[in-house]
Amino acid sequence: MGCLIISGSITFSEEEARKHYEQSEEIALMQEPSEWQARVDENIGLLTDMVKKHPETEFYFFLPPYSELWWDSVYRSGQTEEYLYARQAAMEALIAYDNVQIYDFQTDEDIILNLDYYMDPIHFSADVNQFMVVKAKTITAAKKTINENALKAKEADGAYLVTKENLSDRCSAMRELAEKIADR
Repeated sequence: MGCLIISGSITFSEEEARKHYEQSEEIALMQEPSEWQARVDENIGLLTDMVKKHPETEFYFFLPPYSELWWDSVYRSGQTEEYLYARQAAMEALIAYDNVQIYDFQTDEDIILNLDYYMDPIHFSADVNQFMVVKAKTITAAKKTINENALKAKEADGAYLVTKENLSDRCSAMRELAEKIADR
C-alpha cells in the first residue's frame, strides 16, 4: 500500500493550481459507453457488496469538489459522460441502503470555480476538507436528534446530503456545471 507524504510549504492558489495543469489544445470525441460502462458498473458493485456484507456499519461516502481544471481535463479527454454516469450510478446504487449516507460537494461552485482553494487540479485545501466534515457532521447530528433546532440545521446544511428525492436534481446540477466549465 502506497502513501503520499507532503512536506514543506504547500501553496493553495489559482496560480499554483494552473501551474500544475497543462490544458490540451485538442478536445477528444466523447467515449462510447461500451468503452467504460462495464468497468464502472463492476467498481460500483464492489462498493455495494461491501455495504451489503456489513449492515451493522454506517457508511459515509463523500463526492469531493474537484476543481474546474479537473473537469476541463475530463471534458478534453472525452470522459465527461463516463464520470457523470459513474457518479449517478454510484449514488443510485448506494442510496438504496439504510446504512449509507452520501454527501455531494461536487456541485458547489463557490469551491470548484475558486482555484484559490487548490494546489493542483484535484487537491484542495484543508479548509475545504474541514468544511465538508463540518457539514456532514451537522447533517448526521440532525438526523439523529429529533428536535426543532436540529431539523432547522438539517434543512440549512442538507444541501449536500444526497437523498432519493434530490438525486435527480443533483445529477442535473452536475451536468449543468460540467457543461458550463466546458463552455468557458
